[in-house]
Amino acid sequence: MPVAYRMKTVAAAALATASLTAVTAAPALAAPSTSQTPSSLVVGLRTDSAVAATVSALDADPDVSVLASTARPALDAVTVTVPAADSADAIAALRANPDVTYVEPKVEASVVSTAAPTDPYYAQQWGLSKIKAPAAWPSSSGDGVVVAVVDTGVTATNELAGRVLPGYDFVNGDADPSDDNGHGTRAATVVAAKGDNATGIAGVCWDCEILPVKVMGSDGVGYSDVIAQGIVYAVDHGADVVNLSLGSDTATQVLQDAVRYAADHDVVVVASAGNDGVTTRFYPAAYTEAVAVAGSDPSDLRYNWSNYNSAQDAWVDLAAPGSNYAQGPTFAYGWYVGTSSAGPVVAGVAALARAAKPTATAAQIRAAMEGQADPVGSWVAKGRVDAEGTLQKLITGGSTPPSAAFGVTSPASGTVPVTLTAPADDTVLMELLVADRVAATATEAPWTIDWDTTGLNGNKSIKVRVTDSAGNVTTSAARTVALDNTGPVLRWTAPGATAALRGTVSVTATATDLNGVATVELLADDELIAEDLTSPYAMTVDTTALDDSQALTLRAVDNLGNVTSIARTVTVDNEAPAVAVTLPDTLRGTVRITPAVTDNVAVKQVKAVVTDATGRVVTTLSATKAPWVLTWNTGKLTGTYDVALTATDTTGNTTTENLTAEVDNTAPSAAATVPAMTAGALTVELDAPSADTATMVLLVNNQVVDTVSAGPWAIEWTPSAAGAYTLVVRTTDTAGNVAGSTRRVMVDTTGPRLTWSAPAATTLLRGTVTVAASATDPAGVAKVELLADGQVVGEDLTSPYAIPLDTADLAQSQELELRATDRLGNVTTLARTYTVDNEAPTADLTLPGTLSGTVTLAPDVADNVGVKQVRVVVTDATGRAVATLGSTRSPWTVPWSTGRLTGEYTITVTVTDRAGNTGTWTGPAEVDNTP
Repeated sequence: MPVAYRMKTVAAAALATASLTAVTAAPALAAPSTSQTPSSLVVGLRTDSAVAATVSALDADPDVSVLASTARPALDAVTVTVPAADSADAIAALRANPDVTYVEPKVEASVVSTAAPTDPYYAQQWGLSKIKAPAAWPSSSGDGVVVAVVDTGVTATNELAGRVLPGYDFVNGDADPSDDNGHGTRAATVVAAKGDNATGIAGVCWDCEILPVKVMGSDGVGYSDVIAQGIVYAVDHGADVVNLSLGSDTATQVLQDAVRYAADHDVVVVASAGNDGVTTRFYPAAYTEAVAVAGSDPSDLRYNWSNYNSAQDAWVDLAAPGSNYAQGPTFAYGWYVGTSSAGPVVAGVAALARAAKPTATAAQIRAAMEGQADPVGSWVAKGRVDAEGTLQKLITGGSTPPSAAFGVTSPASGTVPVTLTAPADDTVLMELLVADRVAATATEAPWTIDWDTTGLNGNKSIKVRVTDSAGNVTTSAARTVALDNTGPVLRWTAPGATAALRGTVSVTATATDLNGVATVELLADDELIAEDLTSPYAMTVDTTALDDSQALTLRAVDNLGNVTSIARTVTVDNEAPAVAVTLPDTLRGTVRITPAVTDNVAVKQVKAVVTDATGRVVTTLSATKAPWVLTWNTGKLTGTYDVALTATDTTGNTTTENLTAEVDNTAPSAAATVPAMTAGALTVELDAPSADTATMVLLVNNQVVDTVSAGPWAIEWTPSAAGAYTLVVRTTDTAGNVAGSTRRVMVDTTGPRLTWSAPAATTLLRGTVTVAASATDPAGVAKVELLADGQVVGEDLTSPYAIPLDTADLAQSQELELRATDRLGNVTTLARTYTVDNEAPTADLTLPGTLSGTVTLAPDVADNVGVKQVRVVVTDATGRAVATLGSTRSPWTVPWSTGRLTGEYTITVTVTDRAGNTGTWTGPAEVDNTP
């Protein structure tokens, strides 16, 4: 709903004459439905052509009913009226419309009451003498100047006869702006009551014309948008000066735009400062483009009801007499008291000035009024207005134009100081022109305008226009200022919006700006927790100090102070998962490890790293979804291994369980002493049984013979028959590892193959003989023995088998036994009976006398077995054999041809028996073959 500002009493309750008005906003609208309370909104637009589209879009909203609308083309605005219940929805819809620049409620304004003593006529008008009006009148009486009184209307009394122009009533929407309150007429007569006519009172500006613009009702209340439209109307209908004896302590955009519109069209705007006796700003007087007027008394002191400046805020420009005689719409005269009365005094002086120097601009006129004001104290910025001095300054002031050289920072943002670099001593006004429109003014040293560039971006052309106390004006050359009121382009790169945070994390961002980034900051609950001044932007954050659900704000500030923020609510998880796992006592082969894993958020991964005694990683196992099964092929591993089982949640928190795994993939020893051949029962025994052997099984030809489960690890087996058998020894350890060994076993019950090679069975034996044999056996021959009369008389362990035999102790007819034994103990024997002859034969030879010619030698030989050969050797005295003779059969005669031999010779007869024994006879022989 609009904020209403009612009339405020200045003097006693008996004082009835009204003065200053206050502001809210509402145009003349169609009557609302009796069932709905209307609420009026003033809507600023980018262009006046957007009015129809904006109103239509609002009315199309199902939550809003538009009761009425009134366009304000010169203000680029429209006032819309909706039911009060629809107000919030209407504001939201309008602010979302790209054609809308602002939305504000109408603000109500009211006149400020004054008092009216009974002292009549000019003699009582002390204020005119105070401002030196009589001295100004010879130079100007305001002829041809139009003063718009934007108020409760103006009634054409006799003091204003012939000088009230046609105006407009914005309250009732017609062309009859008559005053039904009295406030506007009194203001008009203070400005322009006819003087020097011997009737009633004299105004400040006797001959100026009054443009009546009614924007306030009979109750002294008006609205911001209507007042704004009244100001625009006055400007558009030829006003040189606009008097605003009204206001409120609430600023509105629409009213500020209207005042600026007037200033931009070279119109002097005068506004009353208010009657609350406070330093609080009062609008529209406090707008820079308006001349704010306070009320002074005959001693140039502040009336206690007049608003005024504080040490920190010099917003009130001039003082003027605050108690003036005036005429009301009923033609009655009385005192008109308040800043509503003081403002028209200054408006009248401005009108005199414009008439005195028609070429003077509004800025020059204001500068002259403020520059020539009489000092009255710091409660106003410039002093009390001086009509004579103002006109004199404009008419006779110096001709040297003031300096407009200025300094400004570029690039810039926010509030940008624009400062005159060499201000003239008589400078009274400094204006900042943006795109050739007045954006702000300064009226005192240090000649600096704080230019509010909020919402502006890009290059802007500015000028500074300076007015001195003589009315000389200098406009600077245009300068381009690069404005940047937009924060950096900010991107939150990591962590992601959905990421859960833990421990110390790095928050990274990119930020770019045409004018450089000053800092990137991270805030938690509006408290700065980290920042980075240089790109790439990375900030380390300890999340242990954050809440589980934490609101974070990433803020980038450029070198001009513009800010961009990105807010995120992140999940913080610093709680590690819980892990429980048990391993079997011994692992082998492929093992499934199944830990129980839980987490307050979610588990992301379970991983196991297996290392050996040296710390070398032998395998890494992982699972990324439940059930958390880790399959470990232990392969050929055996021994003690460390298993680090780590559970990681989605935030990265980890819990590690360190386990010891006993792994046994080594099969137990199945090596057994199993002969390749056996002659019978054998014991199969493990050679080196493993310490963890659990069972031993013996299989013969794939049939289990026996199983043992404890040491000694041995099994007896008796073959059922000779032949080839396959024996398998299979062992199992406590871990379940199995080993086997296989042997091919030949069961052999037959002795070696034996051959008696020598001596032959018919051989006569004598002396030491060698018994030779050959023996072979699949199992191998252990030995070959020779026995006589059952006693071993010789043996040989290796082939070729040869056994020496001393026959001396044998019988003449001796049975010998040859026995071969294989490695399995099987025996083969051969027997032979030999004749043994160790007795030498005998020989005797009888020679007849002397021998000559051919002699027959007939030795007498004998032997127990039999003679085999007789041999005769004849040797001479030197021992040289001269004849060798022999016989191999009985009778053992040997013919000897003595030839030519003569002398003594030795004859040796050697007899050899069949066993090889020899006997010898030796004797001399006389040979004589001498003729």
